Amino acid sequence: MVISPQDIEAFLDTPIFHDRFVEVMKTVQSSYETSLIKRPVGVAVLAQTGAGKSYLMRCCTTAICDELKPQHDRNVFGPITITMKSGATRDYVIKQVLKCLNINTSGYANNDLEDLYYTQLKALEIPLLAIDEAHHLLRQHDNQFNIAVAQLIKNTMEIAKVPVAMIGTEKLRRLFDLDEELQSRTSIAPSLKPMSCATPAEKRYFEDFVRIYIQSMPVSSIDLTSHDRILRVELATGGNLRTLSYIVQRVLLNVSDPEKQVTLKDFAESYELVRKRPVFNKRGEPINPFLAELKTVKRALGYA
Repeated sequence: MVISPQDIEAFLDTPIFHDRFVEVMKTVQSSYETSLIKRPVGVAVLAQTGAGKSYLMRCCTTAICDELKPQHDRNVFGPITITMKSGATRDYVIKQVLKCLNINTSGYANNDLEDLYYTQLKALEIPLLAIDEAHHLLRQHDNQFNIAVAQLIKNTMEIAKVPVAMIGTEKLRRLFDLDEELQSRTSIAPSLKPMSCATPAEKRYFEDFVRIYIQSMPVSSIDLTSHDRILRVELATGGNLRTLSYIVQRVLLNVSDPEKQVTLKDFAESYELVRKRPVFNKRGEPINPFLAELKTVKRALGYA
């Protein structure tokens, strides 16, 4: 490896503050600010997997931590972020939050455990609770379970006075459909939809993002936006920013000469290493988006 792991990690951790990203950050910031007046309003960040939701939330919580000022007479706690896994329950939320606060829960169960959760959140004046992958808290055929989850979120805001940011897929909308009160107390952030070239405006937006992203690499690279190469990027990634970062990460790990410009062939080789499923041409043959003829790429995207 020629480029140091530290340089690669620093590049991957540097956010690109594109317009949609900034709009969502402002919505989360507005939710946090409601904690300052003890009238918390929640926020929901909804998008497909890989659109940058979790990364955006990390940027938001970091910004909030930077804004909080230490107090000479007590500790100041920053936002809490917990991540749900498949099959997560409301009790899992409670236990994960208390774990983050280093609270010993021995001897607590059921209502006592829930009371401890509200009491500690309020006493420590937590400025924001972020629940990532929150769609895992929903059950497809159990509305009673889902209503209980909604009640926990509402009570966190009402009793503990902590705004709640829920980050997940569009499935989360079902939670608000079940509870109008929760819906009225939660702002839906602007959508972080996948990038695409479906319209001239969308294409320009995608090109601007990729241009800045590639120029930020710790090594010189071919322009992935000129000569309609952005179409190759869309086909290779599906407009998914996480997939794009995986490809670029692999490119950087493969660099053997930092003085040599990264080529389209380098992107093609990295794509083959990280792709989840092949892309086919009209004859059913697998193609590499970075090497195929442009007309083939356009047909595969449905633009020809």
